Amino acid sequence: MQPQYRISQIISQLNVHQITNPVTLCLCDYSILCTLEGSLRIEFENQHSHYLQTDVILLPPGLSVNLKPDKYALCLILQIKPWFLLNTLDCQNLFDKIYGSIKTPYLQTLYPHAILIARYYMNINEHEYEILSELFCCISIIQKHLVSESVCTDAATRENGKRNREILEYLQMHSKDFLRLQDTAEAIGLTPQYLAAFFKKSFGCTFIEYVHRLKASKCYFWLIYTQLSDQEISDFMGFQNLTSYHKAIRLYYHCSADDIRKNSRLPSVPSTFDDATIILKPDSIFSELPDDPPTFQIVKRGQVPLVTRADINILKHRPVSDSWKYLINLGFAYQLISPNLQSQLREIQEKVHFNYGRICRIFDLAGIEQVHGTKLYSFELIYQIIDLMDSLNMIPFLELSNRPVKINVNFQETQVLNNAEQPIIYYNRLLQILPEFIRSSCNRYGISYVKKWRFEICYDFYDNTSQLTFGQYANYFKNITTVIHSIVPECIVGGPGFNTHEPLTKLENILSSFDSLKIHPDFISMQVFSATGYGADMHLSLDKETVNDRTRNVVEFIHKKYPGVSILVSEFNSCHTARNHLNDTLFQATFLARYLIQNLDIADSLAYFSLSDVSTRYTDSDNMLFGGNGLYSYQGIPKPAFYIYSFFQSLGASMLSKGDNYIITSGSSTSFQGLFFNYAHITEAVSSNNLSLQDLTLGEQLFEAVPPQFMRFRLHNVQPGYYLVKVNTINHTHGNILYNWYKSAFINIYEKKISIFLNPLLNQPSVCTQSRLQNKKFWSFLYYLTHRRFICC
Repeated sequence: MQPQYRISQIISQLNVHQITNPVTLCLCDYSILCTLEGSLRIEFENQHSHYLQTDVILLPPGLSVNLKPDKYALCLILQIKPWFLLNTLDCQNLFDKIYGSIKTPYLQTLYPHAILIARYYMNINEHEYEILSELFCCISIIQKHLVSESVCTDAATRENGKRNREILEYLQMHSKDFLRLQDTAEAIGLTPQYLAAFFKKSFGCTFIEYVHRLKASKCYFWLIYTQLSDQEISDFMGFQNLTSYHKAIRLYYHCSADDIRKNSRLPSVPSTFDDATIILKPDSIFSELPDDPPTFQIVKRGQVPLVTRADINILKHRPVSDSWKYLINLGFAYQLISPNLQSQLREIQEKVHFNYGRICRIFDLAGIEQVHGTKLYSFELIYQIIDLMDSLNMIPFLELSNRPVKINVNFQETQVLNNAEQPIIYYNRLLQILPEFIRSSCNRYGISYVKKWRFEICYDFYDNTSQLTFGQYANYFKNITTVIHSIVPECIVGGPGFNTHEPLTKLENILSSFDSLKIHPDFISMQVFSATGYGADMHLSLDKETVNDRTRNVVEFIHKKYPGVSILVSEFNSCHTARNHLNDTLFQATFLARYLIQNLDIADSLAYFSLSDVSTRYTDSDNMLFGGNGLYSYQGIPKPAFYIYSFFQSLGASMLSKGDNYIITSGSSTSFQGLFFNYAHITEAVSSNNLSLQDLTLGEQLFEAVPPQFMRFRLHNVQPGYYLVKVNTINHTHGNILYNWYKSAFINIYEKKISIFLNPLLNQPSVCTQSRLQNKKFWSFLYYLTHRRFICC
């Protein structure tokens, strides 16, 4: 994993200098010099150039240059750590010579970005996102210049065909990632066998040997232009460990990393400006900054506050249901091969620990071969996923329906990525594979683990063209259940994944078909979304109680039919579209908190849809945020909804009280936890169409205006003494990736390389702690929720 750094560790210095006398510069960092006023002559190796106002010069580290003003020159010097450029640009010629806007006029477009960085730099703590955005704009300009300067010298790239060029270009682009043969083959669309044979034939080496050569070739400039340790360089270059790094260096250069460092280009004693030349705030530069993103008020302070008061006896409590973390949707099986998704799964299991992970179309990864007329099945790709889940103490929840791989782009448009088979063909094939898979799994994992697995056989309520009849579905349900229980009787099998948008009569017909075949499902599952209407009239409900009412109505209906049966909400979300920026807002966080609290005791599982935006990424989703319905962005940055699960994990095991917008728990007789929020529902402005980035400027039109929330709680029978009070808050400045992305001008340059810089800039929920002394047998505390507690942008 690559290290993470702040802006203060990327920019070493930024100053404005008034130069009246000649000066010699030899700096340790890469410098962007902008002439603000006057003119300047730069001499380097018997060459000289004359620069005027608004000209830009790029000065590599370790090169000695003479600066001679005609009369005087006012210059902005932005010094950037070399590792930042080496990590974001695959170009060594950037360090070979001086570049200037006289010979390369395109570089003059760096000037306004450097000026903005200087303006923001005066208040770096508040403007890190803006600085990052402008830095990457500079990187983009430099990259375009270098592309025009550079010529491909890789003979293998030129002489091989298109496919082989794609392979090498992919490795060049991902040279700083941890590359494996299997992952690379899948990313390029080849088999691992073909890829391994290609490197053996073309380069006489294995895939990993080539990768190590490639990484080692790029280490040279890191060693001579940076002061990073071997461990840091190894991490940046994506070596598996330090041993692999040292071995690759020695094989490629026939010497050690320390030997290469002896040729360091960095000056032992840098020569720089006299401090007397520094001008801190020249009026010609630090004018008014651009406006901050809008933080519109949804809570109206002029309105009469809603008051919530409660007297709570801590001796009266009940257990907090774990339905909120019973299950999480992981997506389709093939998506779980993604290193991004696997990394996010590891992180959330470390912080939250869900019991089950729901996977769709798991048998798409099964291999089938014919040997002497006999079908042989391979489950190795499936077992790679289950091995990961097992290592994370997560149990598989396998959804066995024939649902197609698709993305709901908006309310009327669906992008189908992989058409489903005809249901009868699919289920007949499933009945052949399933017994082999369960037996093989028992041999691999042991029956004690496999018997914990859950199987969900869903009816496709979304497809009106090729779906099974209710009777056919019930018959397949019975056959599949019989196969599973014949091998592992303890396995839990259920369905039908009822879509609560549909009339209850459909669920009633399915359950009647179960009764006619004497089927007794171990659980009944349903999916809850807030969409209402059909076809062109489909939209998000303007009634904030829609999802809660649908959940309760279906639960009540099921309990009348099957008293005591387990009920699972296997999917829920505020909307089912995956290109809606509502999914990225604080609205989503408050919706999630409200739904979980209101339905904690209603169902045995409340499964959010879904873990990651990896599940819904496609060619139309190049932005860092694209409205995907995951807890994480594609790059692995937590979205506001993620922190609700983090907060729930911090709650105690005993329920003391809950309401429409709060829950209070206890972890012991001396520890108490509360989650408080102020929910505002959507308006017609976003009910029928996806919320776009441009819509964020509509502000208060997007959500209903709600009054402030005044909450006061009195806890009785509390032990007197000192209590440490810690408050974690998510709002527009903390834990809100969308707002901060807005601040960075929707930065999307070098997307795969910026998460290392963007992640540490994302403010986690703010933390405030204080201690107070209580000498009474009760503890009183209050919350006043205003617009600062809930801002949707």
